Amino acid sequence: MTESYTPIACGLHDEYECAILLRHILTVRWQENGAWHEDSVRPLAIETVAGEEFLTFEVLHGARHRVRLDRIRLR
Repeated sequence: MTESYTPIACGLHDEYECAILLRHILTVRWQENGAWHEDSVRPLAIETVAGEEFLTFEVLHGARHRVRLDRIRLR
């Protein structure tokens, strides 16, 4: 069973959008497949699917991820 989506604060959403537009690198911590990961990433896009928002980003060594916004923490 998937955990219910919890919308993030508007200010944080704006921060992700600015990072995408300005091609900034962010250090984030995210939960994926039950484990927490931390790395410097380049945010690429935000999209909404079935009422849930996702951030697509590339880790600086090239791996691409798509993670629900409520499973990401800025460092």
